[in-house]
Amino acid sequence: MRLSRAQSLLAALLSLRIGQAVKDYSHASSITSLLQISQSAKKDCGTPPTVDGKDLKTLIDDNAGVLIVGIKDMKCTQAAAAALDAAGLAYELVEISGGFSYQKGASTAWDWLHCAYPDDLEGSTIMHSYVFLKDEFLGQGFVAAEKIKAGAATGVAASGQSCEDKYTSEAEVVRQFMAKAANRVLLFGWQQCPCMSIVHGRFSEKNLCYEGRTWANPSSTLMSYLQC
Repeated sequence: MRLSRAQSLLAALLSLRIGQAVKDYSHASSITSLLQISQSAKKDCGTPPTVDGKDLKTLIDDNAGVLIVGIKDMKCTQAAAAALDAAGLAYELVEISGGFSYQKGASTAWDWLHCAYPDDLEGSTIMHSYVFLKDEFLGQGFVAAEKIKAGAATGVAASGQSCEDKYTSEAEVVRQFMAKAANRVLLFGWQQCPCMSIVHGRFSEKNLCYEGRTWANPSSTLMSYLQC
């Protein structure tokens, strides 16, 4: 049976509408599936552990500024803190326990954070810190530090403390070295930094005398003060 031109046009129109309806349904189904997967993933992380009297999720959801949750003496944690100090921005540090390398089951707080915020790697290594701007995850400490330096935390309240106020004894050490008129050149640095070898080599070439202090501990508070 041959269709009239009007019937052919009507059939084509119905086909287009049905096709669009199928696409819309598929799109809605995909969104629903993604939401279900997301909700399922969150449930898999279990009940948020308690830190400082509050569960971690509440601490993050209620955060109004910059929040660092991490192991205090680790480099990634200190990198984020140093970037905030250098920018003069206020932040809260909530400490969690844990070793040098992540081991599942060793720290309930770290387990939950790694599950809820799995984008916490530096290379292939799970980092020790999680940085939040309000309730937004900025990244692990090294990533967050770069974002902060690029202005990601613009609008956050100033810390209200100078670097000298935060690191009183360290500031005094530097002040005493600088107060001596005989000290024409001062060198402060972490012994394992490649830059130290370069500096020592150039000073030796010039037979240059200098004073200062170096340290083996990469978590030295003196280095934190100088970074601030």
